Amino acid sequence: MKAKFAPKEKADYEIFDHNEYCILECLGCNHIAFVHQKWDNGNEVDENGEPLKYASHFMEDERWFEEYEFLHEQDANELPAMIFDLYEELTEAMQHQSRILSGVGLRMLVEAVCIQQKIPGRNLSLKITKLFEKGVISKNECEVLNKLREIGNVSAHQIKGPSDTVLETALLAVNHLLKSIYVVHKRTKRLRKKP
Repeated sequence: MKAKFAPKEKADYEIFDHNEYCILECLGCNHIAFVHQKWDNGNEVDENGEPLKYASHFMEDERWFEEYEFLHEQDANELPAMIFDLYEELTEAMQHQSRILSGVGLRMLVEAVCIQQKIPGRNLSLKITKLFEKGVISKNECEVLNKLREIGNVSAHQIKGPSDTVLETALLAVNHLLKSIYVVHKRTKRLRKKP
């Protein structure tokens, strides 16, 4: 994070309480935070004789995870247990800004769908292709799932988390996938049974 503090002005009198405010921007995710540093000319000094500064960190707001549109509870409840559990863990990771874990979690969800659908294959790319060939997903969804696989691979192998924007888009894709495979399928099946 880079910080820019306001320049200090020299006063004609001695100041006992000092306050500095700065705005921080993360160079990785562009998240904005505010820091308030305060100190006084009292007896507390560090090893260099400088006054000890106390910093309070204020997040801009809790907006960073409220932007994510997770599945509604009634939709999530339609998911198979294994998929539901993984989706809950992904939700937790995203809400706690664990970008690397979120990236890996996205890939794991795609893998879990393939396992649950009993799709064989020696790697996830082949499994995604077989999902398409079996008619479970469309050609467009096949491309999206391969992108999610790539995001997860980067997170797992390069230890690099996706940006908030990428996570937001990836979550929309996962939600669409889960709704089309499980939620809509279950509900239309129930609808067909009704007289």
